[in-house]
Amino acid sequence: LIVANQDSDIFRALCEADLSYKAVSLENEALAEDAPYSRKRLAELHAEEGIFGCRAIVLELTTNTQEHGLSVLEEFELFKYPKTSVVLLETSAGGMSQVEQLFAHTSLRNCINLLYLARVAVDTGNKLNEHPIWKVYNRCLYCNQGDIEATVVDTWDPHSGFKRNTILFPDQFTNMDGHEISIVSKSWDPLIRYTIDRTDGNLIVQPKDSSDLRIIDAMAEKLNFTYIMREPRDGKWGILMPDGNHSGRPGELQHGISDIASFMVPTLSRYPDMEFSNIYTYEPFMIITLKPQPLDIYLSIVRPFS
Repeated sequence: LIVANQDSDIFRALCEADLSYKAVSLENEALAEDAPYSRKRLAELHAEEGIFGCRAIVLELTTNTQEHGLSVLEEFELFKYPKTSVVLLETSAGGMSQVEQLFAHTSLRNCINLLYLARVAVDTGNKLNEHPIWKVYNRCLYCNQGDIEATVVDTWDPHSGFKRNTILFPDQFTNMDGHEISIVSKSWDPLIRYTIDRTDGNLIVQPKDSSDLRIIDAMAEKLNFTYIMREPRDGKWGILMPDGNHSGRPGELQHGISDIASFMVPTLSRYPDMEFSNIYTYEPFMIITLKPQPLDIYLSIVRPFS
């Protein structure tokens, strides 16, 4: 998916490349013949198939297109597709503060693979920008003591390519550097047990030894994260409401209040809004009825003949 100004050199170069793409112009609805996807048409495609199933999104940033472009990503729910790579291109660098501001934009909140390429002017003695160099920034999710940090990972020019040959999209979850994760839970022995002091509306719990807690602790040790466990704000287990929102624990995940939940039953209504791990335990269910009771005494005479 290419979101850009159709008159730009970058837009034309990407469209001319041997790529399978959808393109949208942010400045007007009239698009080139080889890029027949207006913003309206993209909305229709997204409703039909989810356009952010794309492998990558290239968004060219200019004064006129930046807010429009980011609003497209939010409108089409990019946050539901964290594995889609996003590349932001800007012909004039705005400094590290601008990069960090872009990386913190709400439309990009769940992006795992995010790059920002800023064009750097190079004076060759004859012409300025004749051979531009692009500075490549990566959003490191946990480099800043467990928080997000923008880092320069490489430079690129059209003649020699990348200077350092750095891995642009590394696995960022091997070491989360002490990042604190919010876990939403409800007590259900033996899967999860905890104590809670409910004075003053407190929702933070003190987990006790249980099967889910052992799994979480093993993950925390392996991936180097910490966690805090809470009950859902409404105190409910969670169902899908008529307005499309979930209550309880799934609602906390749906609205980004919590990062993960302890045990939760995978249901069809929950799959569109959250991602489940493999099933690790099964809960038996059965129908229970009352045992037959003795008949009343007055029926004892006719009982043998029934």
